[in-house]
Amino acid sequence: MSAPKTPPPKRLKVFVGDFLEKNSEVPSEASCNDAHISVPGNLKSMKELKLDDDNEQKSQSDTIIDIDDGSQETIGEELTVTSNDRKNMSGKRPNSPLDYDRHSAYASAASKSPKRFYSSGGRAVVKCTPFLSQIISRTIAGSDSEVTPTGGTCSTRLAENDSFNDSNNVHKVRTGKTPPSQRRIYRLPVNLNQTPGEIPSDMTRFPQDAVWRTGAMEDSPNHTILVKGPFDASGDTPCKAAPSILVDRWDNHHVKMPYSLFSKYTDSDGTVVPRWDIVQRALVETMHSFDDLREAILSYNGGYSWDLNELENVIEEMSSQERADFFNTILPGIVRLALNLPTICTRPPPLLAQGHTHSVTMSQQQAASLLANAFLCTFPRRNTSKPGSQYDTYPTINFHTLFNSCNKPGRQDCRKEKIKCLLNYFKRVTSEMPTGNLTFTRMRFRCRIGWADSTTKFKKAFVTSEGFIEDQGQGMLMVDFANRRVGGGVLCDGCVQEEILFVIYPELIISRLFVEALDDDEALLMTGPERFNEYTDYSDNFRWRGNVFDFRDRDHWGRKYTQLVAIDALKHQGRKQQHEQFKIEKIMRELVKSLCGFQTPGFPRSAVATGNWGCGAFGGDARLKFLVQWMAASRAGRPLVYFTFGDHELMCQLRSMQKLVTQQDITIATD
Repeated sequence: MSAPKTPPPKRLKVFVGDFLEKNSEVPSEASCNDAHISVPGNLKSMKELKLDDDNEQKSQSDTIIDIDDGSQETIGEELTVTSNDRKNMSGKRPNSPLDYDRHSAYASAASKSPKRFYSSGGRAVVKCTPFLSQIISRTIAGSDSEVTPTGGTCSTRLAENDSFNDSNNVHKVRTGKTPPSQRRIYRLPVNLNQTPGEIPSDMTRFPQDAVWRTGAMEDSPNHTILVKGPFDASGDTPCKAAPSILVDRWDNHHVKMPYSLFSKYTDSDGTVVPRWDIVQRALVETMHSFDDLREAILSYNGGYSWDLNELENVIEEMSSQERADFFNTILPGIVRLALNLPTICTRPPPLLAQGHTHSVTMSQQQAASLLANAFLCTFPRRNTSKPGSQYDTYPTINFHTLFNSCNKPGRQDCRKEKIKCLLNYFKRVTSEMPTGNLTFTRMRFRCRIGWADSTTKFKKAFVTSEGFIEDQGQGMLMVDFANRRVGGGVLCDGCVQEEILFVIYPELIISRLFVEALDDDEALLMTGPERFNEYTDYSDNFRWRGNVFDFRDRDHWGRKYTQLVAIDALKHQGRKQQHEQFKIEKIMRELVKSLCGFQTPGFPRSAVATGNWGCGAFGGDARLKFLVQWMAASRAGRPLVYFTFGDHELMCQLRSMQKLVTQQDITIATD
């Protein structure tokens, strides 16, 4: 982001009046609906918003935010001055402690979690104006000050050696220490009296996106197509597998398929036989109980003693009719899908390895057959991903990790609900097989990105606290807040945004079979998955809530007009790491990662539907991640729709940032 080229100022200012609607009034007392927002100050153009000379003409009654030139790394904080502050200040001895009261919603939160903030100058500045609700650039050094809660406000007591000057209505408190490695946080006024509103109609959605206007369904050096085209939109059968004869490969560039003759197993009599023979012999037997199912799975996974207790618990909690349906209909259907893999998928999918851009297109039937084998744990060499194992850089795929006992309190229900989602998927596809196709594309961003001198302006953005990416973001490029191993903990204890996406769109799970862990300049684009499940809530409270029938149209390749992109954010767990996310190299990494995901082929491009990417357990700052994704989407020529998932205050904060950027008409340049 950058402003028009100007000589670098020594000190910059931003007038709060610039952020307020014209003719708006600032109340004499800050109401409980007022708040302030922290804006990361690492990008130079955010500091070059207003020059001192431009602000000379402003009335003294304007409330201002001081913005340093960034020559030193700082963190700043603003306080709201109450009507009693002047009275509290008067009559104090020059060297006596001073109390500043913070009030409003921000003060209440601050009093619950006292924090110290620092700046390069080691001073606190109070600019007294007719506004009794003001923003103060507070720069009190470390151990020389302390914050103590006092009832509904938070009082800051300054050290005895602090100085106080009452001349010219400017009060400065000087202290001696300055932590060298922290950065200033700028604060903007935030109006909390806002409504979420409707997503604007000009936010581009599919199928306007030209990415769908693709050529013939034919193999190419960068695209492996496992089916024969063209897709028959009027037909009721899936595309046939390509080639028509079985191709058996056992190498480091393709998935090692369960039916491969190179996969050997020692039988009970000591003879070495193809493992697929053992699998077929175990699964063709009729299974009437969970014990029969577990015995069958363990028979071709020697050396393991999986209990599969969570799957057992789900089956035991079924009604008698549901249990009968499972053993008489659903499970036999899963077995048929698995054993028919040699005719459904006649060649192994290529591994989408790090450092390469490549696509794989398969039918929904092929995905279902591969997932059926994952359900029955038949994939060879994929029962562990421990360091040093053959697939230690790939996610797990066999479902035993989901079915086994959960040792984390509160996560048993989460696992069971995810299993219900998957059983519902198999119930659907075994009764009526979908006929479409889907594509997985590993994308690597190879060219150098000229962020420093970019002239790209910020595209449109809309922030809302209502709705969800997978619902209100339909027809947009939906962002999967991914783990670098795609799917994250979907096949174990995870149950946040990515894992939920992978169980309501179960076909996404098959990407774990062939997608290696993502590198810093890579993303995974998933095109055409069908949604099967409805859900409520999140994490430990996640619950399956029945079927979803996805009636979205298909393109001429048979893919649903649904597109998700998996991008993995950096982890910033712990207080020290949370500060590090504001370092320029960390920000640049996130910019490259986001742009890699958003820079898909074709124009015009749909809007990006995203939210608090890399926040929550990853420790990211939502305000910073909003700016990063907005910059990347703008560079990719896409508008942005940002969902805060019910966080009204965050919505208002981000809208304040958006308003500032829009008013200043700045670019996305970082210098």
